[in-house]
Amino acid sequence: MVPMTPIRLHDSNAAKGLDFSRYRHGEAVRDYWIPLMRKPSTWIRNIDTRCLLLEVDEWLLPVTVNEEEYDNSYVCSPHTQYIGYVRDELRILENPLLRMGVQAGLAPLGGWMRRARINRIVFVNNWLLSTNLHVPLSRTRTHQVAQFLQERFPDHAIAYRSLTELLHAQWMQDLTDVGHDLIPSRQIYLFHKDDDRRLSRRERSRMKQDLRLLQSSDYEVMEPEAIHADDAERIIDLYEQLYIHKYSRHNPQFTPLWIRRALETGFLHIQALRKEGRINGVIGYWIRDEWMTAPLLGYDRTRPQKEGLYRMLTALLTLEGKRRGLHLHLSGGAGKFKLYRGAASAIEYSAVLTRHLPVHRRIAWRALTLILKQAAVPLVKIYQA
Repeated sequence: MVPMTPIRLHDSNAAKGLDFSRYRHGEAVRDYWIPLMRKPSTWIRNIDTRCLLLEVDEWLLPVTVNEEEYDNSYVCSPHTQYIGYVRDELRILENPLLRMGVQAGLAPLGGWMRRARINRIVFVNNWLLSTNLHVPLSRTRTHQVAQFLQERFPDHAIAYRSLTELLHAQWMQDLTDVGHDLIPSRQIYLFHKDDDRRLSRRERSRMKQDLRLLQSSDYEVMEPEAIHADDAERIIDLYEQLYIHKYSRHNPQFTPLWIRRALETGFLHIQALRKEGRINGVIGYWIRDEWMTAPLLGYDRTRPQKEGLYRMLTALLTLEGKRRGLHLHLSGGAGKFKLYRGAASAIEYSAVLTRHLPVHRRIAWRALTLILKQAAVPLVKIYQA
């Protein structure tokens, strides 16, 4: 049996001395995470957090450490996720009575969460993207990492985002056994690479229509080598039209520098749709083992809806998944669209360890869990199905 190496935590200075070729996906950490560690807001405007690197055997896991920072994106701020983001999403809730009821409850809940210091939290393997793709740690290592981080951050909750039973059932059980609570976060959609065999005739027809639209369109598909650094501003504009202006300012606000870095290093595979010399749609995905997900997606919302830019972008992602033989993690949002094309829905959770915290903070986390499981999850299943 190979002996386990010590678990280590590196800051930005120590991380520079690592030999990234020794680690699984070490080059992705080098190209993406190391630049973010010194000043993350340079790359993602609404991120103010301490970025570290956790070394566990063959893995280098990004770690974020928050104290308060209530204006942060939801990817590192529980207060933003459960209060700020929900407040933004109420704009699209069609039931006015339900909207008023939820709105009335957010202010006292948010105040309680602040008093309980809910944003004092350490997230493990947090890439500051909408979806973290995990390779689960062993049961033993899960326990040791929990102990290690509790000792170094005795006043912080310890958490993992982006967990779902369809992908992480055993690991979620291991995390629960260690003492983590499973807290619902959102509804997501997954498409297994073999799922097309079980698609209904209608679902298969919709996917074929999307592919035909992409293939018959007068849009040109641009691969990363055809996209230039000068296109970064336009790409950010398209992303923000959808995720920031339509949905919520609490989504990650990438900068043009972030896009240029992605194009330069390839940590994100970016494709674009161009027509008459102008980019009107963009998608960017990253891969971890057998799964791919697209944290970057946007299109020109002033274009005629009949062009079907969103349909073409998702068809492009589907084609890439099939070409690479990968499963698709379709993240959240646009639930009916994804379900109508054969995706499976699931509730996503964060595993949060609080047993080492003062009683009043533990009670706040448990109360939040109860509210979300008893009230929020049923509503999400109704309105996002």
